[in-house]
Amino acid sequence: MNRSEKILLLIAAAGFAVGTATHTMELISGGWLPYTSVPLWKNTYWTFLTFADPLVIILLFAKPLPALVPANLVIISDVIINTGVFNYFGHYRIIMQCAFCVYVMAVSVYFLTKKLGKHNV
Repeated sequence: MNRSEKILLLIAAAGFAVGTATHTMELISGGWLPYTSVPLWKNTYWTFLTFADPLVIILLFAKPLPALVPANLVIISDVIINTGVFNYFGHYRIIMQCAFCVYVMAVSVYFLTKKLGKHNV
């Protein structure tokens, strides 16, 4: 993996670190299942992200290509759920999250295309 590719993954990891910090701060300030203004399933999902986001970061450094699968699952599901509560987050946060989602998907396509190209598939 060249330096540019490592930077691509580092940027992705930084995005998931923002998610980790956000959810961790919510847990610290609000306790377990802190999102009391939303249904329990959303509260549980967002609390789960406190653990899923750092797991994705670890996987990105340990096994970059396979890590892109859970990275996409986490960010795509988060955007789908969060766009349903647009007013809860405010305009700029959902736009930034959608931009990050597109970034993760683009990086994934890049690495998948590179890998498939090496195998002449």
